[in-house]
Amino acid sequence: MINVETIKFVKMLDDLAGKSSIGIEPFSAVSSYNYFDKVVCYDDRNTDEDGNYRLILQSVIDECHHNIMAYIEDTLDYKVRVHCSRKDGDYIEVVLPDSDTSIVIEDGRWYFA
Repeated sequence: MINVETIKFVKMLDDLAGKSSIGIEPFSAVSSYNYFDKVVCYDDRNTDEDGNYRLILQSVIDECHHNIMAYIEDTLDYKVRVHCSRKDGDYIEVVLPDSDTSIVIEDGRWYFA
């Protein structure tokens, strides 16, 4: 059954996939807000217990500020992380709650892992 939450979730996956085709970048390397809006940015200053990074939802980037305002999972019930350890490149993993199911997002596409 498809509901509004399902549609929002698929839209988020599609948006992240589209941005991942352009790049998955550390926040410290992003120098303009316009670029932040086109790529997936992660907080490269902090890792979780597994050594992965949180995705950034909102930030302030201008000549005086370079601050993270919110992470994407702050508004979600699932975990979203960037993995930077693969030889093939960086990828995003969405881990669904109370499930062994995860979704991988990379190179402009998403799929169940």
